[in-house]
Amino acid sequence: MNRLRRRDLLVLGSGLLGASAVGVAAGCSPAGDGSGRPSPSRVVPPAGTSATPGASASTTPSVTPSVTPSATPSATGSATPATPSAPSTGSAAPAEEQLPPVRDPRSLPALMRGTYRSAAPRRVRTLERNDRWTSTAIRYRSGDATISGVLWTPRGDGPHPAVVLNHGYIDPRTYWSGQGMPREQRYLADRGFVVLHTDYRGHARSSRASALERELRLGYAVDAVNAAQALRAMPQVADDKIAMFGRSMGGGVTYSALVVAPEVVRAGLVWAPVSSSFTDNYERWTAPKRGGTADELRRRWGTPDDAKPFYADLSPRSFFDRGSPSRYGSSTAPATRPARSGGRAGRPR
Repeated sequence: MNRLRRRDLLVLGSGLLGASAVGVAAGCSPAGDGSGRPSPSRVVPPAGTSATPGASASTTPSVTPSVTPSATPSATGSATPATPSAPSTGSAAPAEEQLPPVRDPRSLPALMRGTYRSAAPRRVRTLERNDRWTSTAIRYRSGDATISGVLWTPRGDGPHPAVVLNHGYIDPRTYWSGQGMPREQRYLADRGFVVLHTDYRGHARSSRASALERELRLGYAVDAVNAAQALRAMPQVADDKIAMFGRSMGGGVTYSALVVAPEVVRAGLVWAPVSSSFTDNYERWTAPKRGGTADELRRRWGTPDDAKPFYADLSPRSFFDRGSPSRYGSSTAPATRPARSGGRAGRPR
């Protein structure tokens, strides 16, 4: 597991607090990905509003298409994923022809048609408090899903800069809320950031997700985007100073979130990310380690060689050329052994 260097977080802070955003060194896996530069091409609607009227928290999100696309299991608990819809975009969404075509409803282009909003996180219980910050167990809405996480809020009314943390792979059966990036949570909170560590659907107290949906990770991207919108709805947060930071699998989630909704954050940082190619990750992690899910992917859509367009549309790198402004950064910290944080978070998946 790579040790996060102090200067990486200073780069993140400069992107939030300085006059310009973070410069890009777009994401490569340790094996060496190709890279490009994601940039804004759509405006995410203002998010100080509440979630969809009448929506209520549930253990399992509805599989009925909603305003915000979601990726959820079927009622039978099988690996059948929900179909992310191409919802009504309203006046804030771009013209259809400005976006890549939707060749399959389970794809990043399908999610690009979404409208993402969330109310401020609902506080469940206080975890820790000191003279600098308070950490709290929270829930927030992500389309039809309810997502758990940990929120760190500095003392004072703000407005404060804020960061969404997207954690790396930890087996959902053993994962506990906030487990993935404990050092980064505390480090950023100590320096005056509001921090939301999202658990993703299928983890901790979040709504359930099937094994196949967890592997596609489209729902994770939706949850990351809506985490940023939940922060934006908080009065303590400066809505023009929100960043996203992901490591390992969470780096891949960050890439996906940023190509789906580029305007949702001011800056982004990935650290030791998985590949920006879904096929690379399939061959490195899915096929050798999660054979049952790999079999399900092949049965439904074919192999990466047989269904190249489908797998390309799950790959953030396919959409890094949507624009050119440099907004995002990556870390290539040397491999060292940090203090143990539990689980198997040190292995990129």
